[in-house]
Amino acid sequence: MKTLIKIIPIVIILVIFLIIKNNPLNKVKGKLYLNEASGTGAYFEGKKVSLIVEGEDGGEFKLDMKWKNILFYHKEESNFYQIFILKGDTLYFTSMHTSEIERIGGVSGLQVDEYNKEYYIPLKLVKDINSYYNSLGNKINNEKDNNERANNKKVNNKGIERYAGSWCMNYSGENELLFVISSDGNINFSDGQVVKAKDITKVSDTSYSFENNDGTIELDFYEDIKCSMTTYSQDKAGFVIDLIKNN
Repeated sequence: MKTLIKIIPIVIILVIFLIIKNNPLNKVKGKLYLNEASGTGAYFEGKKVSLIVEGEDGGEFKLDMKWKNILFYHKEESNFYQIFILKGDTLYFTSMHTSEIERIGGVSGLQVDEYNKEYYIPLKLVKDINSYYNSLGNKINNEKDNNERANNKKVNNKGIERYAGSWCMNYSGENELLFVISSDGNINFSDGQVVKAKDITKVSDTSYSFENNDGTIELDFYEDIKCSMTTYSQDKAGFVIDLIKNN
C-alpha cells in the first residue's frame, strides 16, 4: 500500500509531463514557420498565432482549440476554420468550411496524406530565427542598396534638361522646329511624340539616346546651342540632322 502511495504521484507527474510534452501548443510555442514561395508564414506566441497568407496580413488570432497534433481557430462571423497540422518540422496550413469538417467526421478526421496534401500549404520550421532575421535584414539592405543604385543611375541619366529649349532644323536660313526639351527633361516633338525623361539614357555628359516611333535616336550636343541628331532604323541607318537651339 505504501509502495502504491509512492507510485501514484510519480504516475501523475509522468501523465502531466506527457500531456504537456504532447500539447501541440507547446511544440510550436515561440517558433516561426514559413513557406517563402507562397509568402505564407505563422509565428506562435503563447496561445496566439500571427499569420501571413500569400504576402497579406492574416491577423493575429487566439488558438482556442487543439486536437493531438492539430491546432485550429474559428474566425468570428465566419464559417471557416484556419487549421494547422504539425508533422515533424513541417506545419501544414489550410482554411476549411465547417460543413467540410463535419463531412469528414470532425476534427479527428483531419489529416495530411498523398491524396489531400495539395489542399495544404506546407510551412517549414525556421530553426534559427535570429539567423533568419539577420539574413532577412541583409536581404532588405541589399535590396535597398540595389534600389539606391538604380535611383542613382536614374539620376545620372538626367542632365538633358540643361539643354532645355526649342531645337530646330535650319534650311535656307529658316528654322523649322523639330522638338522642345522641357525644364524637367521631357522631349516634345513637333509631330506630337513625347519622350519622358525617365526613358532617356545618358550615353555621356553630352550624349543621350532614346526610342521613339522613328527608331533609336541619339542626340549629341556641342557648343551648348548645337546638336547632331542621329536616327537608327531600317529606313534611316545612321541618318544625321544638324540642329540649332532657337532660344
